[in-house]
Amino acid sequence: MIVEVAFVPSLLSDGERKVCIVLDVLRATSSLVTMFAAGAEEVWLAETAAEALRCAEEWRAAGRGNVVICGEVGGLPPRGFDYGNSPSEYAKADLRGAIVVFSTTNGTRALRQLARSPLVLAGSFLNAPAAVRRAVAEAEHRELDLAIVCSGRAFGKAFNLEDAVCAGYMAGLAAQQLEAVPLSSVADRDYAGATVASATGRHYLEESAVAAQHLYNSYLCHHPSPVQAARAVLGESASGRSIERLGMGRDLDYCAQVGLSELTPRVAATEGELLKAVIDGRSA
Repeated sequence: MIVEVAFVPSLLSDGERKVCIVLDVLRATSSLVTMFAAGAEEVWLAETAAEALRCAEEWRAAGRGNVVICGEVGGLPPRGFDYGNSPSEYAKADLRGAIVVFSTTNGTRALRQLARSPLVLAGSFLNAPAAVRRAVAEAEHRELDLAIVCSGRAFGKAFNLEDAVCAGYMAGLAAQQLEAVPLSSVADRDYAGATVASATGRHYLEESAVAAQHLYNSYLCHHPSPVQAARAVLGESASGRSIERLGMGRDLDYCAQVGLSELTPRVAATEGELLKAVIDGRSA
């Protein structure tokens, strides 16, 4: 198995042969984990705020159930939305049995972009250990590689510090679980990495995963715990500073809680233009 990190979604190739963990630490994938912890039955991922509103209004008119509209544009909830994209707000909300329609600038876009992969999980610092355990087990069972994909900024076109650091933490967890070594340690690089992994029966870290690990370790060496390292990077990132300027700094404290949840949201199905995320065992 090869473990790689894609620092923006467009850098991922051959996604159809990889189990993917998608990260948008600030804040979409952290919100997804927390929505399900608050009792949401299913979460439908819309491409735009207008699409989310239209679908939610149609479902409400059809009596589909407790339909809740969530998400952000520019970090704030658009007009007509019930909630924004604040994990700390969802942690206090009662979403038991709710059908959520969710749209954000980067995270939901990345999840939709990778929907054709065999398995797509939503990851964050909140559920990092659980997400890695499941992704590694699924990749081994399916004989696939593992990709940790950062949603990035600017509609997925720009590097994002907090996702890259979280990817490095996850890559380290995967390396420990698999006893993986850097792919660059193989002397002859005139090969396809997957071919070498298959031929040797070993597990390897792509250079992108090694780089992400070093980035995470650079924070951990200055902070005594993963939680403190996570909080430091969230506070230094451009996204974190923007969230603080919007008066939602409490989300940084919440999203830095490494290993808070065992929930691993999975992209499960489509309905029209929407993509559904579920927690296995709660919804089909």
